Amino acid sequence: FTAAYGFQLHPRLRLETDLEWIQFSRFDQLPIQSPQPLLGLPTAIPQNWKDTVTLGLGAAWQIHPRWTLRTGYQYFQSPVPDYTFSPSIPDANQNVLTLGLAARLSPPTSLQLAYGYVFYQDRNIAQNQNPAFLGNYHIQAHLLSAAFQISF
Repeated sequence: FTAAYGFQLHPRLRLETDLEWIQFSRFDQLPIQSPQPLLGLPTAIPQNWKDTVTLGLGAAWQIHPRWTLRTGYQYFQSPVPDYTFSPSIPDANQNVLTLGLAARLSPPTSLQLAYGYVFYQDRNIAQNQNPAFLGNYHIQAHLLSAAFQISF
């Protein structure tokens, strides 16, 4: 479920917000399928993910008729409980800051560039279905995006 609202605060400034609920709780287990019987091994790995809420805020400021500056903040709640945490999907609550620039080139083209930094909350996994995954996790991510658009 997603709800979003945007409003024009000024002819050159637009603000937006969104709220999203995701039913990750449907991901109870990860089935394992093999052409050969797996003697003594499980046929599914428990996941038991939780439902989550995401909140986002954004702004677009037209600094020139051809240039728009964008910024945003997003909070992502992790669905992964400590007991089923895995380094293959090292998820944690996240705070994301973004900055972007859009340029209208000669019609009908435009160029958009964006950068995002993801601050993951540190995770200390003290109990897990796989003892090899116990420990402290410090995660960060840098996101880069570029898009060239032709409208017709």
